[in-house]
Amino acid sequence: LPVALFMAKDSNRSDRELNKRLNADIYMRSAIRECYASCRNILKVLVLGEREKEILQDIFSIVDQHIQSGDLSSSFNMDELPKLYGQFVQLIEYLKDNRKEDKNEVVIVLQNMLEVVTRDIMEDTIEKFDQSQGGSSETNQRMMQLDPQSQYFGKLNFPVADVTDAWKEKIRRIHMLLTVKESAMDVPSNLEARRRISFFSNSLFMDMPPAPKVQNMLSFSTLTPYLDEEVLFSVDSLDKANEDGVSILFYLQKIYPDEWDNFLERVDCQYEEDLKGNANLEEELRLWASYRGQTLTRT
Repeated sequence: LPVALFMAKDSNRSDRELNKRLNADIYMRSAIRECYASCRNILKVLVLGEREKEILQDIFSIVDQHIQSGDLSSSFNMDELPKLYGQFVQLIEYLKDNRKEDKNEVVIVLQNMLEVVTRDIMEDTIEKFDQSQGGSSETNQRMMQLDPQSQYFGKLNFPVADVTDAWKEKIRRIHMLLTVKESAMDVPSNLEARRRISFFSNSLFMDMPPAPKVQNMLSFSTLTPYLDEEVLFSVDSLDKANEDGVSILFYLQKIYPDEWDNFLERVDCQYEEDLKGNANLEEELRLWASYRGQTLTRT
């Protein structure tokens, strides 16, 4: 969604070009639709005041009309979308915590969102909508009568009374959609994992020659030399520093920083010191280091 947001901001009010870019990515298009529907549902649950409900219904009705006609970016001021996006992320974070002492902040965020939408994003659209309706539509009268000094959103269902697992999942998911910025090309972040996945994906489309028959294979023998070398690093050898003051474990942590973070998360530890003194965790540490720095362990 952050990528789609800046695409809309930089679209120069060209609906055709923006729709072409969004339709090229089915996942981005689906995320936008899900976020819009979730936003509508969350505000419906959160807002209790009748006046505010009518105003929100009018806003969504105008947006739906322009979605149907395909002129959303040319009708609205998309340059203000990042401001609305930041405020909506704040609202979702308050809903995640769902604390009573944050109610005043939630009211302020909703008021700021309403002002950005009506004064910055939809100002020209409201006037055009009024002209198309002969200047007498109830929607336009409510929208044009918005007073910046009025206190809207005084009645809220916050903290949310009936917090179900479905509601928690909805808030968690929309927060993820709004804040995750990694491109699909950067997932997973580990280069080796991306290389292996890419190799496997490409191999699915390779033209592989038919395998020869086993009975046609020449016989051969393999000689395996014996090396007097430990297969697994010991804990002492991992911590022992060389002449430059660098230990094996420190070196591997710098070479594979993301894999080290994943390892700590997997064993439920925050720091390296948490691994020491526990036989099972020390064994996991030895395996992690040996798989990356010991040839015999890998083979």
